[in-house]
This record gives sequence, structure tokens and C-alpha cells, in this order.
Amino acid sequence: MTQFRTLLIGFFLMAALGGCLDIPERCGMDYEMTEYELWSLDLNGFSLSEEYQWESKDMYEGYSTRFKIYGISPDESVIYYTDDRTSTNIRLHSLNLDSRNTELINTYVDSRDFTLSPSGNLLAYQKESTVWISNVNSENPRKLLERDSLQFFGSPQWYLSDNRLIVSHSTFNSDQGMWLLNVKDSTYSIISDVASTNYDITNDGSRIVLQGSEPLEASLIRYKNLSSESLITLHEGTNPLFINNGTHVLFEQLDGLSISDLKGELRKIYDKPPAGGSLSRNGRVSVSPNSQTVAYSVSEGLFIYQPEDDEILYSLSPDIFLPENQQNWSSIRIDLFEMTFSPDSESLYFIMKRHFFSDGC
Repeated sequence: MTQFRTLLIGFFLMAALGGCLDIPERCGMDYEMTEYELWSLDLNGFSLSEEYQWESKDMYEGYSTRFKIYGISPDESVIYYTDDRTSTNIRLHSLNLDSRNTELINTYVDSRDFTLSPSGNLLAYQKESTVWISNVNSENPRKLLERDSLQFFGSPQWYLSDNRLIVSHSTFNSDQGMWLLNVKDSTYSIISDVASTNYDITNDGSRIVLQGSEPLEASLIRYKNLSSESLITLHEGTNPLFINNGTHVLFEQLDGLSISDLKGELRKIYDKPPAGGSLSRNGRVSVSPNSQTVAYSVSEGLFIYQPEDDEILYSLSPDIFLPENQQNWSSIRIDLFEMTFSPDSESLYFIMKRHFFSDGC
């Protein structure tokens, strides 16, 4: 049987959450408010700490902020995140975890898929359907690949160092694949003849696992050694991630989260309830950099899972984030997302969202 270990949160945490927003005088209409906080979980003692609280957002004006964590500096002092309010203008920020100061790095237009290099000095991202890099402070931007009107490059991921990137290449015809790109001179080698926006590589860079992008392949999980030619199909699923040093793959299926070894032997680690949404949306599933620990957030709470022993080490109920005094709000919903491990795999960072609802006076 899988063993559960749940942290008991003391009264100090509930006291910290005791405040609650007043409902403005807007009788006769529905009203919503959101609060966002950054929390960290020490994976050695399973202690929780609030790292930062963003300004509360009034949703009456008709927009909703979408937070996404894109990286943590190697010394774990800075977190890079976006808080875009539209689909076109993306605001990239840094949060210093020591001073608790935030800084707007840049506002990007039609850009996404930011990824921090292993050294923490460079950013790669997708813009104008191709791949760019810049310094981490957004200086010296440079387009790595020129494209014609039929080509699309995206989903960059650093490969072992600051010198190379894996990118997805697709066209309107059958020409597609995954490229290993030299950042210095933009030369490349093709490592797969299947393009994918959902893929992962092993820590030693020897193996890639991906989800197909074409309609007939969109639900197939396949992997290959970079030194070999052929892709090997494992199972149907989405959003694959390597675990256990690349010997197993974690992925989402229609009925939950599953793990498969490279021979296809499958085991389920979470059964999704009927009509449950995507588990991989908004960073609700994450694997530690050392590939030994899995974090996932579902309606029942946040879970820390150890694949090697098939054991849940820790579970956290979202209810501990509810304020003691809910005042006149009709309901308050808690969401835990953007699970992000520290570079040393010793801590987990996540965003907690309180969504306040009122159905009028």
C-alpha cells in the first residue's frame, strides 16, 4: 500500500491566513477577487514558507492575471515569472527571494516558452514563430533561426549547457522534426523526424521522449536514443517527462497519471475523477532536476511522490490556505499550480491562488 505522510500545519499558519478581503459595495451583480502567493516547501523536513504575496486583483474589470514560473537561478536567489493579462503582451519579471523585491525585465510581444539556461545567464524563447536568445536581463536579443512563411520553430529547451538548444521545427508540408541547435553559429543536426511541443530529455542528454504533434500521433508517447534512428512507441498519453534517470517516463492519460518503463510496463499513480481537467495544465505536474521526485497538484491537494519506492511522501490539503473568516463571500476556491523544483531538488516552489466569489447582495 502506498503510504501517506501529511504535514500538520500549526496555528501560526492559520493566523497568517486569517485576513479576508471585504466585498465592495456592488449590489445586484456577481463579483470576483483573486489573491496570488508564492510558497516554498522544504522537501527534507516538509516545512512550508510563504515567499511572496502579489497585489490582489479585482476581476470586476474583466481580466484575469495568468502567472507562470519560467526558471530559478542556479543559486536559488531569483525566480523568473510572467504575469500576462493578454495573449499578446507578456511581462517577464524577476523576484529576488532574499530581498522580496520584484523587477519588470521586459514586456514581450507575441512571445512565449521562455527557458532559463543552466548557468542562469541566458534566456531562450519563441517569438515570431522562431527562436531567440538574450541575456537574462533581456539585453542583446538575437534571432537564432531565420524562417520563411511556411516554417515554424519553437519550444526551445537547453541541452546540457548554454551552448546548445533543442527546438521543434514544423512546416505546412511533411517536413518536420526536432533539431539540436548550436547557439553560437545556428548550425544544427536533426535528432528526430517527428516534431513536438511536449518533450523531455534525460539529464545526460542521451535520450528524448516526446508526444506527437500530427493528428494521428497527438496521443502517442514515443522515445529514442539520440544515437539511434527509430522512435519507439510506449503508450497513448500526453506531456511525457523522464524520471528515475531516464529509465521510466511519467505522462498523463485520460484517466490519470501513469508511469511506464522503456519496455512498456505500465503502472497508475493517480486516478483522475470523471470530468477532471488536464493535470499538466499550468504546471500542475513537475519532476525534480535529479529526476527522483514528482510533485502533482489535483483537486484533493498537492502530493510529493517518490517513483523508485512507489510512495507518496507528503500530501497537502488546499484547505489550509482558506482564511478563517470568510465573511460574506459566497465561496472561496483554492488552486495550487506552477510546481517548480529548486535546482538542487531540495525545495518545491508553487503558486497559491485564492479565488473569491460573491453572487451579489
